[in-house]
Parts: sequence; C-alpha cells; structure tokens
Amino acid sequence: MTTSWRPLSLVAILGLATATTGRPSIASAQQSASPGPPAAGAALPSPREDKPSPPIRDFDLETLSRLGREIYRHDQLAWTATDVVVAKVGEAQMRVERCNGWVVDTSGPAPLVRFVRKTAAGEEAAYDVRFPKGADPTFEVPANRTLTPKQSSARTALLTALAPFEAGKYPLCRARGNYNFVVLDDPAGDGFLVYLLRPKDSSDSVPIGGHYRISVAPDGKTIKQVDRLSATCLTINKSELVGSDGKLVAIGMNHVVSATPLETHVFLSLQEGLPFYVITKDGRSWMVENGTIKAPTEKSPAANATKSAKP
Repeated sequence: MTTSWRPLSLVAILGLATATTGRPSIASAQQSASPGPPAAGAALPSPREDKPSPPIRDFDLETLSRLGREIYRHDQLAWTATDVVVAKVGEAQMRVERCNGWVVDTSGPAPLVRFVRKTAAGEEAAYDVRFPKGADPTFEVPANRTLTPKQSSARTALLTALAPFEAGKYPLCRARGNYNFVVLDDPAGDGFLVYLLRPKDSSDSVPIGGHYRISVAPDGKTIKQVDRLSATCLTINKSELVGSDGKLVAIGMNHVVSATPLETHVFLSLQEGLPFYVITKDGRSWMVENGTIKAPTEKSPAANATKSAKP
C-alpha cells in the first residue's frame, strides 16, 4: 500500500502522453464477465483508508455510475486519439507546434478529440481526431482552428482546476507516470467537473486512492469545490490477490470519504475489467460491476464464483 502524498508540478500533471505502463487494452477493459463474490475465506484483502476527509459533493447512484462510465469513455478516447496523432505527426513535431493538451467533445454525432497548441493569441486547434460510429478514428488538420466557446471554457476549467495543485495547496500521491485528467459537464448545473486521475504504476497496480474531483463554474474561471475522493494513496497489487488457480475474481477495498462508492470506483472497475467490492464506513458492502454501482442487499450474493475475470 502506498500512502505518500506530495505536491506535483503542473508540467507533470499536463504531460501529453496518456498511455501508462501496462495499461489494459480497450478490449480487455470492456470484458463483461460476471463472477460472483469471492468465496468465504478467500484471500481478498480489503485495504483500509483511515484518514478523515472533509465532506465531498453527493450524487445519487445513477449519476455516480454515469460519471464513472463517462470518465472511462473520455479517457479511452484521449488515449486512442493520442496514439493516432503521434503515429501521423510524431512527438517531435507536436513539440515544435507547441501542442499542450487536448479537449474531448462528445456533443456531436461523432466524438471529437481536439489537440490544442499555444499561439500569441491564445490556444487554437492543432489536430482533430474523430470517432465515427462503426469506423476507425479519422485524423485531420482543421481548416478552422478556432475552439468553440464550450471547448474553450472546458480548457479554461482544466487550467483553473490545476492551478491550486501547482501552487501546492493540495497534495498528490507519488506516481511514476503523468497524472491524467478528464473534464465533464457538471450534472447539477452548467459548470464542469474536472477529474485529476492518478495513473497506474504498472500493469498489476490499481491506484484506488489519489484522485480528485474539482467543481468549476460555467465560465471555467472559478473553482467552486475541491473533492479529495480517497483518504489515502491506496494502491492494490493484483498479483498479490491471484488465487492458487491463477485467477482473480474481484478486488475488495474499504472506503470512508462518502456513504457510497464513487465514480472513480466505476472508472477503475471498467479499466481493470473486474468487479469491485467496496465496504463503506457503515459496514455495508457494495458491488461495482459493468459500469454500475449496485446497492447492497440484506442477503449476500452466492459465495461461490462460477466465472473469473483475468487480471
């Protein structure tokens, strides 16, 4: 378990490369195996998160589940688009053109990842990668490089959200790779939710702790609330949970900063292709599987697993 917090520079947070070491493929992260809970007495630890945290914003289970699915979707789009642009243009040329990030726009029929670059007049579009339904992503250099008002506000929201972390006001867990980010619409209004996501250190590591949710005003210029979504830098090593049959059924953990699992549990469960069992501080056991947080029942599900998802 890792419990080290430290300030991190904005350069490290905004690193352009999104692929992390041993990151699961899209196919493996979307597997839909539905194993039962671990058998009684199975070696499935529930690491503790003991430090108290200030109250965070509360959303209902449906909203939390949807946010988790959207985080995963945006993260996958940005990751795939980065691979497309690097293959077409190359990292050296991207540096020459002063590319400094991207914005994901899912408002149209085909999701768009727009890579931006710095100019004397501000940010403008450098490259576009679109994801037409049922087809491979397409690359183009846009004729009109002007960001839409929503795209511009989303970029402003990101930079606004990251500023206090650059100033050292909030601690970040140590990480081997760059922190990732996702910007979503705030489901409770016209603003944004900016997620700062701790990356995987290896193919076996699952960074349960270290993520933040930052609520930003619609113009992107004002932070309304910063939510630390875990109490520690909890990391779970999947290789330590594999049973004698070489299979990993699920991942279990304790969670103390809210009364229910969060969108980051949904995101990580999708990323790992495994169900999560999350025990909240009131002792209830929740299941997170296939992009959904399932409310606990009075009676536990069947103890014996009939299928297993590989790590």
